Amino acid sequence: MADRQVRYPLDELELKPRGDGGAPLEVAHLRGVACCQVVARRGCEQAVQRSLGVVTEPGRAVRAGDVTLLPLAPRQWLLMAPHGRDGALARETARRLSGVGHVSDQGHGRVLFRVAGNAATELLTRGCRLDLDPVAAPPGFVAQTTMADVGVLMHRVERNVFHLLLYPGYARSFWDWLRETAAPMQPELREGILS
Repeated sequence: MADRQVRYPLDELELKPRGDGGAPLEVAHLRGVACCQVVARRGCEQAVQRSLGVVTEPGRAVRAGDVTLLPLAPRQWLLMAPHGRDGALARETARRLSGVGHVSDQGHGRVLFRVAGNAATELLTRGCRLDLDPVAAPPGFVAQTTMADVGVLMHRVERNVFHLLLYPGYARSFWDWLRETAAPMQPELREGILS
């Protein structure tokens, strides 16, 4: 019988916290995130929002309980939660949106990196052309961009905390770029569970 254990793109790195957590920059590969993509049927965008208990706006993340909705395009969102990578988030969302939206499980189709610390903005501006000044991109800001020749969905969670989502096939090369670009800042490299 084939091994059915889920493999993460960066499993072989065996990352551990490097120091005492006092680094000006922390770059982490987060596991355990549940993701699903939602597309509202034409004319049903408000019905989807009501069903999810949120009001959304372009370029801004919104939370509903422990689920974060990230806008992707008109009538489309990526939902993230710290649990349910087994497809539970997608199944529950599909049940709630029956008749008004389509749902596809993305739990195994996205990799999540967390970049945090006083040097987080400096690091990310080395790889993308977005204006990451907190006035232009305050907490809750969401945008799709290109970094290190990789398509990335960026979410500014807090002033000095960013989540970067990308497709698994690019995870290793993107991790290498993050590590090399951050090296002069002496980052703490680690992996963890989304909380």
